[in-house]
Amino acid sequence: MKILIVDDHEETADLLEASASLWGHFADKVYNGRQAMEMLRQHSYDVLITDAQMPEMSGFELCRYARDQFPDMFIIGITGSMEFPKFKEAGADIFFKKPFDFDELEEVLKNVRLASRQQAMSNRGKTIPLNV
Repeated sequence: MKILIVDDHEETADLLEASASLWGHFADKVYNGRQAMEMLRQHSYDVLITDAQMPEMSGFELCRYARDQFPDMFIIGITGSMEFPKFKEAGADIFFKKPFDFDELEEVLKNVRLASRQQAMSNRGKTIPLNV
């Protein structure tokens, strides 16, 4: 799967990127919400993982933007603050409070991958109309 990681702490972004790669995913990383919006416009992603508190644009704002523009994208929020319920309000599918268990994140990503495969299999052989 293609994952976009957004966190203003480079060490966290690096760790998430390395973990995603280790788990068999392709990951891009950026360090703020504005960079993330640009990446989302230029590339296709299956999953967005975003921190909450970042300069220029919060993860909550980014989550609302992504949910509006890319409704099928799976969104994971991560935060060290007590504001994690705001991710649900912003449209995140799931959220983790730092520090979180990377095994739990890996399990979520496995489930997202499995659901994507099942959806692709159910569309096999169907005619999909094109708006030309």
